Amino acid sequence: MWSHCTLRRLYSLLSAKMLVWKPADKDEIEDMVKAFESVGNYALAHNKLEEDTAFPFIAEQDPKFKEAIKAIEADHKKFTQDWNAIQPQVQAIAKLTPGTGQDQIAALAAKVKEITEFVFKLFAEEEKICLPFMVNIPKDKQQKLGKTIEELSRKDENSKFFFCAMMDASKHDKEMAETFKKETPWFARTMFSAIFLKKEYGWFQKVVEI
Repeated sequence: MWSHCTLRRLYSLLSAKMLVWKPADKDEIEDMVKAFESVGNYALAHNKLEEDTAFPFIAEQDPKFKEAIKAIEADHKKFTQDWNAIQPQVQAIAKLTPGTGQDQIAALAAKVKEITEFVFKLFAEEEKICLPFMVNIPKDKQQKLGKTIEELSRKDENSKFFFCAMMDASKHDKEMAETFKKETPWFARTMFSAIFLKKEYGWFQKVVEI
């Protein structure tokens, strides 16, 4: 559930910043638009991995899962619709000049807050439904699924941002930190982050800083 922890943090940071955001220059506006794009890409990629890989795998182990997951599949569609619906507002923000458009920013901030709350609700429900099925799957099959998801995630063009965001989230969630440290190779946690963190994630940290 690393991605759930990570996306909760990303959306929380983005939402909190939007509520107080008053861009000082055009670069800050461009970076905020980029932040929306990066967080959205992560969420949509995560949902697709679940729909195309994780959910079919669990259903293969226990057919009852197909019925149990219908509500989550509907929520995934709602998330995609809601996220796509705010894209015109994001693009309108991109055209602002500093010192203008605070009403537009406030309207977008309200929508992001709603989506963030929905993300928390979605993940809580997802974990409530999925975990009882997962614990009954043999460990070797769970590991096989994990490896498949990891390989698919690495192929994503935004994988560096995703991994750096995970590393950041692991520093703020004790349970995630324990499993992340145990299951992620030392080299990846140190050298990879040192090389890519500033480039692939440092800009985002700066954008959402309050």
